[in-house]
Amino acid sequence: MTPEEVKQHLLSKVGQNHTYIPTGFKTLDTLVDGLYPGCVYVIGARPGTGKTTLVLNLLSHLPDTNVLVFETETTREKYMEKFMSLLTHIPYRAIRTNDPVAVETLIQSAEVLLPYKFTVIDKSVPTVVDIEQALATYRPRVLVVDYFQNLDPYVGSRSQRYGDVNVALESVARDLEALTRKYQCSTVLVSQLKRPQEYGSTPTLDDFKRCGKLEEMAHVAVVMYRDGETVIAEVVKNRDGSLGKVRFVGLWSTNRLMEVRHE
Repeated sequence: MTPEEVKQHLLSKVGQNHTYIPTGFKTLDTLVDGLYPGCVYVIGARPGTGKTTLVLNLLSHLPDTNVLVFETETTREKYMEKFMSLLTHIPYRAIRTNDPVAVETLIQSAEVLLPYKFTVIDKSVPTVVDIEQALATYRPRVLVVDYFQNLDPYVGSRSQRYGDVNVALESVARDLEALTRKYQCSTVLVSQLKRPQEYGSTPTLDDFKRCGKLEEMAHVAVVMYRDGETVIAEVVKNRDGSLGKVRFVGLWSTNRLMEVRHE
């Protein structure tokens, strides 16, 4: 780029959304700065570690932000019930079982959702085409896919030509990277990693190689794992910042993760 092109590029950022969106976790933001448009962020964990809970907590820190969520594991209603549990501190089990007191409290607390601009699409096997159509319709600043392995690996602009699932998923990942740049959103991909008995107890960056090579296209990659009574989110790849660990205490009844410290 010429000096004039650089100048115009910097001027174009003024007053636009070309800035980091803080995650709301202070210690995590010291590592990754936040979510930046056109970049892909990958969160990987073994089953039951708390990766969806981390995403819910992240979204709770994004009022007044246009967010699009593709939820493949549960219904839109259940997803929002978990989010309401987080916002109101009402135990999720009480909401799930229609406890009368919990339901009445939720009704009275419904206004807590007003600042949030959510669109949740609950589809068990969405395609890249589904995602692009939704991006074109809603134009979100943040896109969440929970989780990546549930995407249809054979329907899309390039993936349909591959028979091998891993190769097809790699193609899907590249398509998502291209869509992220095209629509200038921050994309958060949640990835289900293999169980501990298969590849060791603590996940590493190498685990993403078995998930469509997500580590190659990710701007930031985070792995999560349990350490006793706490949960650790470890930044194992960061193109523009530092690597490190953030430790959380899980208040699981209300889907809350509380930061402990940065390591």
